[in-house]
Amino acid sequence: MLTDIFRKAWKVYDAAGEKLILLAREDSIIKSMLRRLMGPMLGLLRTNFVLLQPNSEVVLGEFNRKLTLMDKYVLDLSADTNREVDRRLAVALAILLDTGERR
Repeated sequence: MLTDIFRKAWKVYDAAGEKLILLAREDSIIKSMLRRLMGPMLGLLRTNFVLLQPNSEVVLGEFNRKLTLMDKYVLDLSADTNREVDRRLAVALAILLDTGERR
């Protein structure tokens, strides 16, 4: 997708592969473009994601990589007060984001 050049996005569909149920997108377009130009800069330009409701800008959660010696991640779904996102699916997505982004 052309928008992935500027800002990566991962789409999560239902089991049938028909309905989009969750979107994970890089948190900042500016940091995203800087990462593409300068690389991760020793971890200073970490790739963080926001989890969005499909077809809207409603934030359901965040997946952030913290700056530590060892990799440390925080999956925060506190914005999902209606529990729209299955927590098992969110953990699976977090693992995919970690491995899919080659960290």
